[in-house]
Amino acid sequence: MWFVVVIIGTFLVLLGVLIGALFFQVSTTISSTSGIIPTTSHITSLEELNEDGYIEVEATVDAMNLIYTHECIQVTMATTNFQTYSIQNGIDDIIEVRPTIHDVVKDLLDNFGMKVLQVKIDSKDGTELGYYANLYLQEGNKIVILETRPSDSTAIAVRAGIPILFKQNTFEELGANICS
Repeated sequence: MWFVVVIIGTFLVLLGVLIGALFFQVSTTISSTSGIIPTTSHITSLEELNEDGYIEVEATVDAMNLIYTHECIQVTMATTNFQTYSIQNGIDDIIEVRPTIHDVVKDLLDNFGMKVLQVKIDSKDGTELGYYANLYLQEGNKIVILETRPSDSTAIAVRAGIPILFKQNTFEELGANICS
């Protein structure tokens, strides 16, 4: 029963953020020096899509972990069984009879004419305890940035076939060498 409550709650939160971003057009200043990242933001320039300082990573999962790999470095994040199941379904391009919340969100974005552009992952405090992701969406000539959990952004990214970018210095600092 708790599983259903979590799914419905997650769906309602994501739906609320999307509707709020679309209709209320909250405008916020993005300040990389202050460390403040807005939950939603509209920008008029594509400069935020700049990939400088980020590397493209491959996402995989095991039973309870989300694993990002680039060359010989790997970052592992603990997550839930539901999240890993949903990400694996996205990687395998599987939609069950009862779609996951990530399938529904991707359908909502498509139906509202929003294109998923990229995901950027970083750490707020320089430790593995504070990972976050920004999901970049385009609606017309507006870019919408949603701060999400890396697992949610990854689940949407694999469905959209878009790059997952990780802040390079964070990835190298917190990742484990898997080649030695």
